[in-house]
Amino acid sequence: MLHEVFFALSGHPSPLFDTPQDSTADNRGREAELKSGFPILSPSETNLLATLGRLAQLHRRVRDHARDIAEKHRSTICRAVASSVVQTQLASFQKRILEVEERILTRDPDIVGAYNIVPLASIVGDFSSWHRRMEWMWDIVCFMKIPHDAHAKRRLELRTELSECTGAALINKLRSEIQTGFPDVESTATELCKIAEMAWLRQLAVWLLHGQLPTAGKEDFVIGLNEDAEAHSGAFQLRRDLLPSFVATETATSLLFIGRSLHQVRLHEQKQSYNTYGVGAGEDPQLQQMHLRQLRSLTLPTIPTQFARAISTIRLSISRNVLQHLLPASSITQMLTLLRQFFLLGHRDFAVALVTAADERLKARQQGTPEPLQRNLSSILSGLVVKQGEVAATLLQTWKTISTFDDNDDADEILELARDLVRLKTASASPHSTSTNGRPTSVAQHSHSGAAFNDLLFPIPTALTLEPQSPLDLFLTPEDVHIYTVLHAYLIAIRRAHLHLSDLWKQTPSRRDHPVSWRSLQNATPDGQRKLRIKRERNSKRAVSMRKVWATCGAAVFLLSETAAYFEGQVIQESWDHFRDWIGASSKSPEGTDRARRDGVLSDAADNAERSAKEDDIWTSLKPSSQRPQQRSGGKAQPAQFDMPHDPETLSTAHRAYLASLTCALLLTDIPYTRDLRTFFSHIDSFVAFFVRLQNIHQALDLEQDEDIPDHLTDLAQEEKHVGLELDRARKRLHGDMKSIVARLRVIDEERVGSNEGMSVRGQGDDAFVPLIAQGVDRLLMKLDFGRSRVEDDGIQGW
Repeated sequence: MLHEVFFALSGHPSPLFDTPQDSTADNRGREAELKSGFPILSPSETNLLATLGRLAQLHRRVRDHARDIAEKHRSTICRAVASSVVQTQLASFQKRILEVEERILTRDPDIVGAYNIVPLASIVGDFSSWHRRMEWMWDIVCFMKIPHDAHAKRRLELRTELSECTGAALINKLRSEIQTGFPDVESTATELCKIAEMAWLRQLAVWLLHGQLPTAGKEDFVIGLNEDAEAHSGAFQLRRDLLPSFVATETATSLLFIGRSLHQVRLHEQKQSYNTYGVGAGEDPQLQQMHLRQLRSLTLPTIPTQFARAISTIRLSISRNVLQHLLPASSITQMLTLLRQFFLLGHRDFAVALVTAADERLKARQQGTPEPLQRNLSSILSGLVVKQGEVAATLLQTWKTISTFDDNDDADEILELARDLVRLKTASASPHSTSTNGRPTSVAQHSHSGAAFNDLLFPIPTALTLEPQSPLDLFLTPEDVHIYTVLHAYLIAIRRAHLHLSDLWKQTPSRRDHPVSWRSLQNATPDGQRKLRIKRERNSKRAVSMRKVWATCGAAVFLLSETAAYFEGQVIQESWDHFRDWIGASSKSPEGTDRARRDGVLSDAADNAERSAKEDDIWTSLKPSSQRPQQRSGGKAQPAQFDMPHDPETLSTAHRAYLASLTCALLLTDIPYTRDLRTFFSHIDSFVAFFVRLQNIHQALDLEQDEDIPDHLTDLAQEEKHVGLELDRARKRLHGDMKSIVARLRVIDEERVGSNEGMSVRGQGDDAFVPLIAQGVDRLLMKLDFGRSRVEDDGIQGW
């Protein structure tokens, strides 16, 4: 029987333990089977054999499952751990079996008693330390086979196919299992955790050293390739569900940045007709050896702070030794200038030209609209279908308009860059941008705002987007472009409403009357004097009826002008100056600092980049696949030198913090305010439409009464009464909207006083960028209070 026991413990099937492999029977069921086969066994012997049978059964199950995982699992990390279980842990168990057998054969008195009797209790005692370990390893291989996490349970409830365990989930599981009170389980979990993290680091090394996805197990790698994406840096995304728990968010962003940068450098060098730098910047063996040494210095299991420092060191090295050739400071500052000028309306003529071109396009479309349809504003907007070609032609006309005013070389350079990169698209034509966490985000919406402003320039949602060319997409992410798109739609909506209301003051016949002298030849006759008296009474009556309309219009213009001046002249400009000062660039424009503050022109400088010390290549399995490119020039080419006070990823992180602070300071994060403002803009369109319609009716009435040219298709008197009533209702809606907006501004000012809103997002490192604090709007409220008295003097209750 001892032979059968050791034979079963070694992992072979035995008639002594004939319990089916997948049986869930408890010990009492196995005891009954043993008694039926061996009736002479005592209850204590049966229990001891059942304990050994359970250990033998676990051994077979763990071995079979681990071998299956090592052969078929899609995750290289799980395969590595499964192989370690078979080759190390179970091999130790087999060694223990041989040791016990050797002690029995050599008649060790500690286990062999008198008359060569070997008690079962002694054998069970020799394997007592393996029961808990074998149970734990069975749980681990089951976890690798089917992940027992909340998501897996949820999929099980939905009766969908369960996916296999991921490498990140296994690493997190093993790291949590280390925190146990059993030393044997802790040592086993620590060994397997080291194996898992080493396999993960080997995958990561391929990405960090060469900018390539690992050939084996790339489906389980933390960096993935977007579907239907071209082979450029923007095609890579961070899959956070495959990220181990010890990797912080900022560190994960650095991982993506490093690999994308190296990938972009390699593509850039392949496109060059010859190597202009003299060395392969992306495949420098000395640089790779230093980075390998940083990875090799990590202690396993990985310490989060140590891992973050190593990745930060590699990131800084890549930025200072590689990216200065590919992404110099001049390119970054030029892109920031473009965004400041055209998306944040820093250019003095862009907003006016864009709104004017869009209005002219819509007026041309409305010329063929039937007269009954023109009387209903909602029908006009719903009846117009603007195509992508018309939207693109609007932006092209805008470029032509502003190019006639810019006579500066720097402005011409930025304008030409904007012509190539900036696009105005409809929401259907504009693709959805994909964030780094894999969730699609639409340019027509913004998660921070309670209202969309992208359907005001045209009656359909449009978006001013940017398509950064390689390698600028290393610095500017699709999420950043999306935020700029939302900010531009918000700012251009304010400008558009202000321009439309201001244009009403250009309607001189509606605003003032030019009286004709009683002594003129035309009015010398009694009939002429009678007509003149009727005309003056009519104009006086119209002026009285329009008094409140003009007062409300003036108040709305004042509110919009002060809001636009506050947002563009103070909030955006101060945030931009603060961010530009942190970058450390100085303006070299011929017109000096004033020109730079107005147009946001930055310039580049020069600085020496230091090479890292040469290190020995320790991970021989991760040797660079390509050698250093040969020089084609006669001498050794010297790398270009740029002033990069901050590496590109630090600039990108600070840029995102700058955008987050700017979004908060522009009140886009306040949902009640944005909703009130969006309603205000819609009512302005109705107000302007009714005003223009009433003006046309007045002109038709004047022709009918003065020149005897009747309009037989329309009852002008009834139409004048109806439109006048609707105009008064639109005026009251405008007044109510202004009161709501100012009241909300007062609430915002009280809530933000003393708060630290806007300080939650910062850069990383010692030179962290701290954005401006989004404080109250007291300066805007002070200016609005000055305009309240003027509104009240015109007979309208102020806000």
